[in-house]
Amino acid sequence: MGEPGSVIFLHLPKTAGSTLRGVMVRQYDPAESHLIARPVWDNFEAFKAWPEAERHRIRFLYGHMGFGLHAWMKPPVTYATMLRDPVERVLSHFHSARSGTVAELRGRIPREMTVGDYVREQVSGELDNGQVRLLSGEPFVEFGGVTRDHLEAAKVHLRDHFAVVGVTERFDEALVMMRDALGWRRRIAYLRRNVTAEPRARVSAEDLAVVRDASRLDAELHAYAAETFDRRVAGLGPRFQRRLRAFRAANALYQAAGTLAAPWIRRRRPAPGLPDAAPRS
Repeated sequence: MGEPGSVIFLHLPKTAGSTLRGVMVRQYDPAESHLIARPVWDNFEAFKAWPEAERHRIRFLYGHMGFGLHAWMKPPVTYATMLRDPVERVLSHFHSARSGTVAELRGRIPREMTVGDYVREQVSGELDNGQVRLLSGEPFVEFGGVTRDHLEAAKVHLRDHFAVVGVTERFDEALVMMRDALGWRRRIAYLRRNVTAEPRARVSAEDLAVVRDASRLDAELHAYAAETFDRRVAGLGPRFQRRLRAFRAANALYQAAGTLAAPWIRRRRPAPGLPDAAPRS
């Protein structure tokens, strides 16, 4: 068997990627892992400027960056990602921003702003076919400038470079598929992370139309990913379904234990000089 390749987790914002990332970082040696942290695009370019030996030692690269960094890593390199229904993704993005959990937008979202206003004011390119932008490798197209060519490029990248393309709506299936495809050996049980607690306001038909109009190509990409995912799951047969059922049963116990432990974890403080021992999801 040849040398195992490197993995890039392309974390599309508001697709349950924080939960998935919590699972993925457990699978790889921290000394061979690297987060493209905020400011993402500065750090994206900084990574490309690293000495080749430093870039080539990375076996797990992850962050909110767009497609393309595999060209600066030691081959073979594969990707994994998760897509989400684009209307739900934009609504989640809006409510996260309004609740103050999106650092760069904190204080910029008045309480009376609707999600339609949020999109109309072009607060972020993520609201304009943001999944196509990142997966096409062209994130800086002007607002309203994402085209079918970008969509087709994103489809080609998903087809040719990704070991697993999951959909948030079928998170558990995607997670088990990633474990099998990427050869993970550590546990994949999870607690949900970065979930916006603020209840969603009612969305008017007018605002919903604005969101859908700005997400038309994302909707096509999500449908393409979901159809491809369906075919792949169907091809895996009953053995995959047995593994999925076993995982869900084990994960239900893990989540129940995590829920019971959460008040103790919040109250607990690490001893001086020691790391906090609270479990990560």
